[in-house]
Formats: sequence, structure tokens, C-alpha cells
Amino acid sequence: MFDHVGIVVSELDELVKKLSRLFEGVEVKRENFGDMAVSFVQVGGITLEIIRPTSESNRYWPYVEKRRGIHHIAFKVKNKDELLRKIENLGLRISSVIETKEYTLINLDRDLLEGVEVQFIVPKTL
Repeated sequence: MFDHVGIVVSELDELVKKLSRLFEGVEVKRENFGDMAVSFVQVGGITLEIIRPTSESNRYWPYVEKRRGIHHIAFKVKNKDELLRKIENLGLRISSVIETKEYTLINLDRDLLEGVEVQFIVPKTL
């Protein structure tokens, strides 16, 4: 199931304002982590995760320096084991797995969509 599109930017506040005005988008959540600020903006039926890295140690920093724009497309899945079997059967490569209290985030290598990362979000509780 489609979840969101992640976009890496160098300026967060101005973009959120423009999206709100242009598309009648609504910022539904904003989070500040130690090395990045993230805004979730609803535009129609789509959620845009707008990411602004604030430190060179952030994993998105190299991306914002080189090309900014769509970083990932995220899908929510229920069964982690089934997903991992499909990934292996298709010969796809996983670039990272991030565990949090709420979910497991599985990122595929960028080769599949020629530079755009495919993310799978596996909630730990449904």
C-alpha cells in the first residue's frame, strides 16, 4: 500500500508555505530530529515527507548537496518475512534496515528506480 513520497530540500519553511498556497496543502506534522527537520504535508490524497538535513552527518546530506528532489517512495507492508522473500527472489539489494520502536524501515538499493529509493515501512503493531 502506498504511504508517501520523500523529498529532500535545502529550505523547508518556504516550500511548505508554497505547497500550502499552491495546492491547498496542509502540514499535518513537523518533527525535528537532531540532524534534520521533517514536515509531512497532505496534498490531495498524497503525503509528501519533506526532509531538510541540518548536519553533514545526516544520511540525506550527500543527496541534498548533489541533486535535491525526490529521494524515496514509501510503501507500508504488513508482513516483513514475505517482503524479504520477494526481495530475495527478485534479486534486489537492500541498502539499509532501520529499526525503531514503531516500525522497521527497509530501503532498497537505488538501482531499481534509477536513483529514487524504494522504502518499505513495516509497522510493529497494526
